[in-house]
Order: sequence, then C-alpha cells, then structure tokens
Amino acid sequence: MPALAYKLIYGANGVRNFESMILGMSGIGPIKETLIGAVEGPEKARKAWLKKMEKWGGAAT
Repeated sequence: MPALAYKLIYGANGVRNFESMILGMSGIGPIKETLIGAVEGPEKARKAWLKKMEKWGGAAT
C-alpha cells in the first residue's frame, strides 16, 4: 500500500497507537516516523529507500 494512502485513508492509526501507547508510555521521545509504501516496487527505488534509512539511522546515534 502506498504510504500516502495509508496516512490519508487509515490515518496511520497503527503508527499513532504504537507511538502513544508503547513508546510514549515508556518515556521515549521525541518520535519521528517515516512511512514507506510499495516496497515490492522497482529494485532501484527499494535500494534508494534502504540507503536513505541507513543514513538517517546512522545520524540518529
């Protein structure tokens, strides 16, 4: 499912619940999320997303 559709149609309900009920109650914050959809798409796009996530994850530590 495309990330935009998940956010607009479902309101990213699963992500919001996880953030508030688990992470928020554990005292973890601030919380930022990145929604990525259609990971079964073209290999080139998937590799670009993975590279971006690796870069952001490295910057977070």
